[in-house]
Amino acid sequence: MKRAWLVPALGALAVLLVACGGAGASPTPTAAPSPGEQTPAGVALSDEQFLAAMIEHHQGAIDMATIALERAEHPEVRQLSHDIIAAQQAEIEQMRAWQREWFGAEATPGGHAGHGMSDQEMGMDVDLEELRRAEPFDRAFLEAMIRHHEGAVRMAEQIRASTQRPELQELASEIITTQRAEIEQMRAWLADWYGQ
Repeated sequence: MKRAWLVPALGALAVLLVACGGAGASPTPTAAPSPGEQTPAGVALSDEQFLAAMIEHHQGAIDMATIALERAEHPEVRQLSHDIIAAQQAEIEQMRAWQREWFGAEATPGGHAGHGMSDQEMGMDVDLEELRRAEPFDRAFLEAMIRHHEGAVRMAEQIRASTQRPELQELASEIITTQRAEIEQMRAWLADWYGQ
């Protein structure tokens, strides 16, 4: 019969789709990255790992900024803290919605360990109780938040280079633009107020 080729061809297509993850399928967190997913730093970051890590990272910034609302010595730092909380809480809600839609579950704590950066490199090594007692508070807060923002920018650069999802590319670009601008502002305040 002339259609005898159809069954082997469909079988081969099925194998190909499974190997490629299928149309619209999401990679599993344990899947090995393909060479095309390598980031500039050589560390592969899956979409699922990025969401888990960035949610946890954003929550760290919110925790720090919440302390600054109580302790800030300059109104500029208090306003920055309000801005960080508002922007990053909105981004957390969006990322949680994507987790449910794309992966069927929200992240569990500890996700930032999956992309090859230490807590120190991520600015996630801040002792909140120590920050709460720091004097002068604003200097300690600005120094800690600059490191924290630098970690977010690095992670956003990684996912922007590896993801195929336009939503994540756009979010990564927003994080990079916003947090680089805040880093520059915080450095200017450190120079003006503390001569750093």
